[in-house]
Parts: sequence; C-alpha cells; structure tokens
Amino acid sequence: MPARQRRVIIAAGQRDETMGEKRRDEESGTVTVRPATAADSAAISDLLARSYPAAYAGWYEAGLLARALPFMTRANPGLIASGTFHVAFLNGRLAGCGGWSPCAPDGRERAGTAHLRHFAVDPAAMRRGLGRALYRRCRDEARARGFTRLECQSSLPAEAFYRRLGFARVAASTIVLPDGTAFAGVLMRAAIA
Repeated sequence: MPARQRRVIIAAGQRDETMGEKRRDEESGTVTVRPATAADSAAISDLLARSYPAAYAGWYEAGLLARALPFMTRANPGLIASGTFHVAFLNGRLAGCGGWSPCAPDGRERAGTAHLRHFAVDPAAMRRGLGRALYRRCRDEARARGFTRLECQSSLPAEAFYRRLGFARVAASTIVLPDGTAFAGVLMRAAIA
C-alpha cells in the first residue's frame, strides 16, 4: 500500500507496535491518522480556531492573541500539499492535525533535521492520544526519509507535551508571524535515529 494511503489505527487498549506501549486512557476510542488533503482545509481551520484559543488562554495576553490567532488558525495550503501534514480522527471525527517538513517554518534547512509543524488537538479530545499518534506518524516518516533529529518551535503551553515525547528544550525563542506579531516560544529538539 502506498505511504500516502496507509492509516494508523489504534484502538483504546491496543498495543502500538511503533512505541511498544499500551494506551493509558481506556475510554479514548479509535484514533485514525491519515495525510491531509485540500478537502480537509476548512475542517483544519475550524479545528485550529477551537484549539489554539483554548490552549493559549492564560499563557499569552489577550491583545497578543487577538493579533496572532487570525494567522495561526488558518490551514497552511503548502503544508497540506506537501503530503507530510496529517489529520487525526477520534471515532470518525476530525479532532487533531500536525505535520513535519524538511525545513524550518522560516524556510531554513539543516542537514539531518526535520521540523514539526502546526500541531493542534480539539480541546474536547485532549489526552486521548491524538497528538501522540500524529507525532509518531511524523517521526516515523521523517526517520524513513533519513532525518535523525526533529525540532519544533513550541508555544509555551505545548512545551510539556513535547517533553513527554522526548524533546529537550534547546533555547527560549521568539515566534514571529507574517504580520510581525511576535510571541514567546521554545525551540525543542529530539533525536529520532
């Protein structure tokens, strides 16, 4: 089966052979991950609009969020077209997204390093394995293409999630959006070789 058509299906309580660990939340339901398509764009934007405001509340000031969220809550057509951006479904409903690219969001490439991009999970589906399933798909694809490290520009509230996946904090960073809006982030890195 071609890589773009493969699906990862993990039911609650099943063993995930890629990590060798059993799902903790027995009420999770079925998580399915597949590559995103242009037809998913509106649903991805809707998901981002639900996820980021909820995740960032209390971490960033309201005025900053008012400027940043309009840019952050739109599906990225280039990422979707890349074939390395994925959507996750919980019991058949789109509830997560995330992907990777061989270059950083600013377009810079570094030998052996791929970058996680635009991860989000619906607040109603948090802690049910969607983010981890998306990460595993990205990690496995990047590794299969010869990358030995993953980096991400994490928001402050997402740092703990990436730490649980084995990422280490490299440095505090500033995430700058196309309109010049800047907010605090964390550059994180994990070995995947």
